[in-house]
Amino acid sequence: MDCEYNLIIGERSNGKSYAIKEYAIKNALADEDSKFMYLRRYGDDLKGISIKSYFGDMICMLEEHTKGDFNDITYVRGNIVARHINDDGNIDNTKVIGYAKSISDAERIKSNTFPDVQTIIFEEFIATKMYLQDETLRFESIVSTVSRRRRIKVYMIGNTLSRNCIYFNYFSLVNIPKQKPG
Repeated sequence: MDCEYNLIIGERSNGKSYAIKEYAIKNALADEDSKFMYLRRYGDDLKGISIKSYFGDMICMLEEHTKGDFNDITYVRGNIVARHINDDGNIDNTKVIGYAKSISDAERIKSNTFPDVQTIIFEEFIATKMYLQDETLRFESIVSTVSRRRRIKVYMIGNTLSRNCIYFNYFSLVNIPKQKPG
């Protein structure tokens, strides 16, 4: 449907995150001016090991898609980096393919520019416990900062259906909470 905002909701382990990560990574590798932003609610969710783990299932796809030019994804100072580690353990090829940011840091982000970001991946947009104060405003501030009057894609991925999701109200999706599980 070529929507700007795409809410992808479903049970765990059915490939939602994998498909969106694959789409974003392939676009970033194909076009120097196309990167993605991996967005989480809290800054603590953006530790290097967490990001490396999140993209861990992309390594085989990355290696196959680039014919071995890249064989690892890591996190370096806010950047998501595809790299090639040779047989000696040395890094001989790197490319920034994305950025990792948190909604809790929206105030710090809004003065930055991201002219190369074409896709935002907001993982776990449906909270199981608490949302941030003014979270939808913070989220939209980040989207506005990234897009700067350009058309970008926003993928919001959720694993559970919650009747209390602030984003359903924010986007006036009044029928989603009425849906049956499954």
